[in-house]
Amino acid sequence: MNKIRKIAEENPNLKEDLITSLQVPIHLIRDVFSRQALKGEPFKTFPAASETEIERFWEIIQIVDDSVTHEDRTAEHIKRKEYMQEFLEHCCKSRHYFFSIKKCGESTCTICRPIRCSTEDFEQLHHLPDPVPGEDLHYISFEKLYGTPTTEDHRPSFKDAKAKKKENMTTTKVKHSMPFCPSAVRAKNVGVVVNCAECEKPRLLFSARKLSKKDRTRLQSFLDTIFYTCGMSFHNTCDLAITTPVPSKQHDEIENLDEGDDCNEDEPENSDDENESDNNMEDSIRKLFSRVFVNDSWSCTSQVEKPYYSAGIYPDVCIECGSLDINKTAEDKFPHCSSCSDNTAISKKRLKWKQGGKDKGKRTKI
Repeated sequence: MNKIRKIAEENPNLKEDLITSLQVPIHLIRDVFSRQALKGEPFKTFPAASETEIERFWEIIQIVDDSVTHEDRTAEHIKRKEYMQEFLEHCCKSRHYFFSIKKCGESTCTICRPIRCSTEDFEQLHHLPDPVPGEDLHYISFEKLYGTPTTEDHRPSFKDAKAKKKENMTTTKVKHSMPFCPSAVRAKNVGVVVNCAECEKPRLLFSARKLSKKDRTRLQSFLDTIFYTCGMSFHNTCDLAITTPVPSKQHDEIENLDEGDDCNEDEPENSDDENESDNNMEDSIRKLFSRVFVNDSWSCTSQVEKPYYSAGIYPDVCIECGSLDINKTAEDKFPHCSSCSDNTAISKKRLKWKQGGKDKGKRTKI
């Protein structure tokens, strides 16, 4: 978006042309969602904010902190605004799925202004509750939770497959369902990543054999039609991948974070794939996902996979959040953005191969 904004400054007509060109897909998606329902309740869609509404929003923000400008669009920029941070901590509740604001109600408060409604009405207003599971394996209803203190511990995408204990930093590892160990070479055999729709981190796809250009194009086209989230397996996705992975004899002895096989050898292409028939798209996708796998042991709180960097074919991103806006780092450390640079507890060094000598082929930490 930043690149588009810069181009729009040079070409005033670009903005209007872009908005006009997007109207057809916007109306199409809105129509699709308006025909969906959950538990008998139809989905509602809302139009995007107008220029006037956006400008009014900025005016309200500047009432809280007049040092905030239109260029302060990232969390890193907002972190530097003292009054804005004070307001966020005092009046706001920020969660993965929602953001709510509620005044404290104190007439003498210097952070938020006095309430304008009656005290009785104000006391009935509360922050939105987090999802909390009940004893019947269903989530407790909104009516029962509204007004009670909740935490984000039970958020569906919050579960951490690598639950770290801060006392001794021991790690509980959850095994993946792939028939082989994930590695940089097997990631390069696919050469395609899929981004999580929740955390937006890139997740690698692995194959024991190198995909043909035809298969890679078909795979990318299919990925463009789905919403992937961390921990998802492509088996039974849209009922197109129903094959069972072949069990591995050494599967129980292999860790998820394996960086073995990080050599630069490319395995030969499967020439049989070039002659695959296009008559049945479902069969071709099903067959494709019998060879292409994703590590389903990750969650949204997991780092970007180490083979992502050792493969050497993907753009560097922050290992913690997946952001492309990274700081310059030493060669022996993984990339970090400004927001995650303080997290030094898991800033591990790269493993590099020794060159030459009788120790050739061994790995060592530098």
